[in-house]
Amino acid sequence: MRSLRILQIVVVVEAIACLGAVVYRAGRPAFPVFNAAIVDRLTAENLEDVSWRLSPDHLDDWNRLGETYLVHGSYRQAEACYRHAEMNGLNVTEVRLGRGISLERLGRTSEAIEIFRSLADDAGSELRAEVWYRIGRNLLREERPEQAELAFREVLEFVPAKFQAAKLLIRADRADEAEPLVDELLRLGLGVMEIDQLAGRLSRALGDEENVRKFRERIERDPNRLTVGRTVAFYRQARQQYGAARLLVEADAKEKANRLEEAEAAFERVLTYDFSEPLAVKVAALNLRLNRPAKSIDVCHRSIRQGGASAAVLDQLASAHMALGDWDEAIETWERSVGIALRPSNCAHLAAAYRRRGENDRAARLEAMASFARGVGFYRIDKIEQAEAELQASYEREPSFAPTAYYLGRIALLRDKPDEAKSFFEKCLQLDPGHGRAYSALMRFNHP
Repeated sequence: MRSLRILQIVVVVEAIACLGAVVYRAGRPAFPVFNAAIVDRLTAENLEDVSWRLSPDHLDDWNRLGETYLVHGSYRQAEACYRHAEMNGLNVTEVRLGRGISLERLGRTSEAIEIFRSLADDAGSELRAEVWYRIGRNLLREERPEQAELAFREVLEFVPAKFQAAKLLIRADRADEAEPLVDELLRLGLGVMEIDQLAGRLSRALGDEENVRKFRERIERDPNRLTVGRTVAFYRQARQQYGAARLLVEADAKEKANRLEEAEAAFERVLTYDFSEPLAVKVAALNLRLNRPAKSIDVCHRSIRQGGASAAVLDQLASAHMALGDWDEAIETWERSVGIALRPSNCAHLAAAYRRRGENDRAARLEAMASFARGVGFYRIDKIEQAEAELQASYEREPSFAPTAYYLGRIALLRDKPDEAKSFFEKCLQLDPGHGRAYSALMRFNHP
């Protein structure tokens, strides 16, 4: 009888404990569920693992999960995490900024503006610039350009804000007010495409056609894009903690430490989730360095089956065939690569192969094409002296290649030698009557 009573007591206690657990769980906040369909499988697995290791009882974990959701594009879940953290007492700058960005991405611009304004007064100089810039951009989305201009003017020392203010002034037919702002941007010497585009628009608004032509020429060579605040760095750093991005960082570190087998295995693992061409080329090249030409060939063929034959993949494939001593196959593959795109590496490799076979004329032409490809590369990053040297060397070896004449004409314009430039453009059209860019350049000579 006593045993029965003890058993009854145990059952009652367990029932009460179970009921308490159910009530606790029912009242306990739960993390929002991540949308795994918007990321690769490897990242989804990492995010699921992170969610299990975080506790909804800790506000810092809500903030961390909000950051994770934000950088992976799950803005609704990110906003929910930040809102929970803020409403329960974690009212710190990072939480409010994250919530503001999430609302901005969800199109809830008025709520985002309110949060950014609350941050603007107390923020440090770097964050203050970014939040005022975000206020301005959201006001533009709400079609309130006058208020947006005022927001940008709050932080004109911030290059993107200065750019947007000048852009608004030009659109409002106030080019004379925009001119000093654009001049300040140009004096920074950033080589940024958007700034040169803006300067071209300003020149057109002021009726300065000579500067319109100058900035049209510069845009072709601009190597940089306009970046905004600390957000880009934040996104990059946060993404590198998860999925394929994390593996790529680890693999790069192993390669730099000359731990090539480990690096190849890490890159190969990413390749099983995200079979991109640059990554396939990297894995194929590592296998060649590890003296595995057969595996390098296999990776290249997998890449071709997945996304087609690019010049970079074919260049790598040819190098692998060469490592196996299959010269005919290597030459045929390099010829396919050069036919898709002229790259310094594929042109130089094919030239060396032709010389090995005693085909010196064909080798000389490919050496000229290698110089051309290097010259265009220098031209596009504004290294004009190196570009001119390579293009001149190419032209001397192969004067019948029309694109070389075109780029030498462009360089002559930069050197303020219009007669020489015109001569090169005319030569280009003689060699290739269908060269549209040379034709357009000549039309500007004839109809300034």
